[in-house]
Amino acid sequence: MSQKPVSAHISLRYIYAMLAVIGVSATVAIATLYLEHNDEIETHNRIRYFHLESYAEAEQFAREFRTLKDLAEDVLAGETSQRPGVAGIEGIRIGLGGLLYSMRSRLVRLSALQELHYEATADATLERLNDQFDRIERDVLASQVSPETISNFDVLGGTIDQFDRLHRIAADNELRELAGRQSQRPQFILVLAAGLGVSVLAVWYLVYSLRKSLAEQKQAEKDLAAANERLHNIQTLDAVGRLVGGVAHDFNNMLTTILGNVELLQHVSSDSEPLRDGLTEIQTAGQEAANLTWRRYCDERSETRLK
Repeated sequence: MSQKPVSAHISLRYIYAMLAVIGVSATVAIATLYLEHNDEIETHNRIRYFHLESYAEAEQFAREFRTLKDLAEDVLAGETSQRPGVAGIEGIRIGLGGLLYSMRSRLVRLSALQELHYEATADATLERLNDQFDRIERDVLASQVSPETISNFDVLGGTIDQFDRLHRIAADNELRELAGRQSQRPQFILVLAAGLGVSVLAVWYLVYSLRKSLAEQKQAEKDLAAANERLHNIQTLDAVGRLVGGVAHDFNNMLTTILGNVELLQHVSSDSEPLRDGLTEIQTAGQEAANLTWRRYCDERSETRLK
């Protein structure tokens, strides 16, 4: 019986340990899901506000680039002669200036997006794009359009295509990676739920074992208290029996003395009838008292043994 409390104590320690494990596991799982959710939001935002926006700006830049290239080729081919003199040339210059300003604004926007999202995916390509555009801008603004300028246009066009392709590839890769993480999430949640379920069952079993152990311990304590009470009663009855036995023994000794003296007096006073009758009554009463004392003594000893 002394091992029951130890078993209950160990079970209680196991319960605390399992609850701690469940708490830590749930906290880690929730933190993991929270971080993954934030990472998904960040990935969505990066795709939407960086790759797709950069791609859209690059597409607009490419359209304006093609218009600028057509105008530069017209200037180089002498097609301005069809326009009315100075007004035609001046109109082309105004158009070229507007296109250059718009394209420069888009490059500034692309550089700002690159710095805002700390992406090194297209840094080198964007730097080449700026350098090549600077050379074309200088030639166009200086009205020095030449075959070399047209060649620079071709190089710039290849750089624009490369810039677009880099952002498309980066966006596709991040979308595939995001889809892969999302497809694995149900498995992660299933494994997490299974682990938590097993932990909850283990805690339930430990709680059940603890309650059973405590019930057994309580019953054992009740049985022990009842046994101690019976032992105390037996000890009390034994003490009373011994006391009664001692009193009966002393009383029997006194009766023996009385009966002995009565018998002696009967021999001495054999001539007196009344005296002899009285002594006989005393002897009979003393003998009955002795027999009664002995029977009570034997009854007390028997009850003590039975209890």
